[in-house]
Amino acid sequence: MSQDEHIDVVTVYTPVEGAEGEVHKILAELVTKSRTEPGCESYELYESTVLAGTYITIERWADLAAQESHTRGLAVKFAAAALRPHLEVLPVLHPLSPVQV
Repeated sequence: MSQDEHIDVVTVYTPVEGAEGEVHKILAELVTKSRTEPGCESYELYESTVLAGTYITIERWADLAAQESHTRGLAVKFAAAALRPHLEVLPVLHPLSPVQV
């Protein structure tokens, strides 16, 4: 992948039982803040229809520099600290690479 191609990232969040509402609140704030960051092309929040209460974010960044800046930014740092006690496991981050078919 070249430096100037967009970057897609999927992240899965699994709350501890009973913490779904708090995780939703924290992620909604993260999404809102992230959408204003330079290079953010889209940032969406979903709930799994297979595993209720499991949240998924799908992000698209203009380039690797924008995605890395986001990852090091305050919004992610604050969200990570706020989420930590409410998650069963650490978030599972999936940077995506296109597959030619």
